[in-house]
Amino acid sequence: MRPSELRGLEQNIILNKLKNITPLEQKQNDMLLLTDQTIDNGNMGRVKSDYVYRKVRSEALSKNVRHADDIIDLHLMQQDNQNYLRLVGSRLHVEVYNEEQLHLLELVQNSILYIDAIGSIIRRPEG
Repeated sequence: MRPSELRGLEQNIILNKLKNITPLEQKQNDMLLLTDQTIDNGNMGRVKSDYVYRKVRSEALSKNVRHADDIIDLHLMQQDNQNYLRLVGSRLHVEVYNEEQLHLLELVQNSILYIDAIGSIIRRPEG
């Protein structure tokens, strides 16, 4: 089935579900709704191809994109999140930190802090 064949209300329902789960999870959920009789008849009913689920998921996620160019998108995202997205530089250079992390850095001067992507300390400084 081509994605263009998924239309209207059915497309909107699947699109909303795929904002929060993966295409594989949605396909598995749809397969669980099948009855033994529909499977025996060879009618997969509402179960779509992997391609359809991936395409609809891509459409769902692209609705949150501010701009097609990733760098412009990051600059626009920075305007909305100035407390966290501090610097957008050349390609592949983004600095993200918050006030708590700056305060923590002041407390442990002359130490190296290892902070993961969500702001948690991975390894506490010695001393």
